[in-house]
Amino acid sequence: MDRILAIAGNTLRETNRNRVMYVLLLFAVLMILGSVTMGKLALRDPVILIKDLGLAAISLFGMIIAVYLGVTVVHRELEQKTVYFIIPKPLHRTEFLLGKFLGMCATLVIQITVMSSVFFMVLMAYGAGASVVLLKALVLTLAEMLVILSVALFLSSLTGPILAGFLSLALFVLGRSSEFMRQLATSGKTGWSAMDSLLNGAYYVLPDFHLFAVSGAITQRVSIHGNFFTWGYVGYACGYGALYITIMLGLTMLRLRRKDLV
Repeated sequence: MDRILAIAGNTLRETNRNRVMYVLLLFAVLMILGSVTMGKLALRDPVILIKDLGLAAISLFGMIIAVYLGVTVVHRELEQKTVYFIIPKPLHRTEFLLGKFLGMCATLVIQITVMSSVFFMVLMAYGAGASVVLLKALVLTLAEMLVILSVALFLSSLTGPILAGFLSLALFVLGRSSEFMRQLATSGKTGWSAMDSLLNGAYYVLPDFHLFAVSGAITQRVSIHGNFFTWGYVGYACGYGALYITIMLGLTMLRLRRKDLV
């Protein structure tokens, strides 16, 4: 456990010194602040639009940060053999992978916390402030980012960072469309049974990011406006995310078993 925490702490320090992280965080903050201008131009309640844009900005840039971390951090360590300089002792693959993953998770938590703080300050300027509903939405957003992080980490063990990044983004888009794929497969509108089976299989295999989508009233399952989702739903979605993360880490471990880390 000491070695896992040591690797996690080292990963957290490295990522916090990365300028790319600060650039992405800056753009996220600017987009959240820009929602104020959009709110003034809105024909409906500006607070609703600010909430939508704020949560969308946190989700978008959180996803980009998660993919960037997942496809670069571990790949760079393995390619440059810098793991030997972290702990001068025999290191098990599980310790290495869990340590890096925990460090990246801590980085994501910090990034989401900073963006959420700016988001709440903007809302307080409009007299809205924080709420339990928004807290639930942010918890789901963080869970979603951890899932995409594990997916990107697994893909980076299969191929290079650039291709792994594109594949991670593609899986994120497909995962957000999982409900549409399921409805299309069950309705039989494709007119091709093989395609229906393929879509139905993809629905169960691909990560269901639609579970975590709560930004605005456009989602079919949950919304932050009017239809308040419960902590039970949040727990269910987080449980699904934890299961998928476990599977992805397990597959990554199987992929890295030929790497000489000891």
